[in-house]
Amino acid sequence: MTAFALTPSRLRPFGLVQAHLLTLRKRRGLVLTVAAMTIGSQLVAYTTLIALHAANASAHGPAGGTENLGNTVGVLSMLTTVAAILIGTSMAADDLSSGMFRELVVTGRSRKQLYYSRVPGGLALLLPLVVTAYAVSAVASAALAGSKAAPSATLLAETGLWVIGVATFAYCLALGLATLVGSKTPVVGVLIGWTIAIAPLVAQISALGSGRDAIPYVAQLHLLPHALQRTVGKTDVAMTSGTALTVLVLWAAFWLRAGLWRSVRREA
Repeated sequence: MTAFALTPSRLRPFGLVQAHLLTLRKRRGLVLTVAAMTIGSQLVAYTTLIALHAANASAHGPAGGTENLGNTVGVLSMLTTVAAILIGTSMAADDLSSGMFRELVVTGRSRKQLYYSRVPGGLALLLPLVVTAYAVSAVASAALAGSKAAPSATLLAETGLWVIGVATFAYCLALGLATLVGSKTPVVGVLIGWTIAIAPLVAQISALGSGRDAIPYVAQLHLLPHALQRTVGKTDVAMTSGTALTVLVLWAAFWLRAGLWRSVRREA
């Protein structure tokens, strides 16, 4: 494994990305967990909806439609966030615990390049799973709409981009923070607690006023297509789409930069 990672041709920019991806793929438990949380969750959701409709069509409507798309995307966005955190923290901390970080540093490769190659390296594993999971939801919601309103092509495209953005943002946050801390477990706990439980509660505190603009959770909800906000979630914070995008980019950039700062100064 070490010999593979240190081959000069493998240390070219693309080779580094490929090496990180292959390293993640060898962690079968992590890959299976993330696949179950993304693709598995959507297969289970729509299988259940189909079974309920088949068993009692009068009580349970068709499995597809815009409303069910919102319900399944809400679940997918939450599980995708957790999956991104797991992959991001593993990408940041596992090389440190295994001693691989030292092996890479002694090759003379720029630490900045080594660090930033982890961004596409981890996303190369995460995003195909997320896209596949969303594709299941998108196809099922349109094909199984029946008497319900089917989502438009525009809504499906916008929602897909939103889900990808949620996954990418969570991954960048996890990678940067776990690199800064140098450990995986505490960062997983903090980020899951913040993004899943604490941030939604803080976003509802109206006394914070415009200060809530700086909360990534609020920015993400603002960018969610309006047709799904009734089922996935919405916010009463007034902000423009440009502001929401800026908030997310600044948060991701800050923590990635913090991770780089620590990576450059960390003893090999």
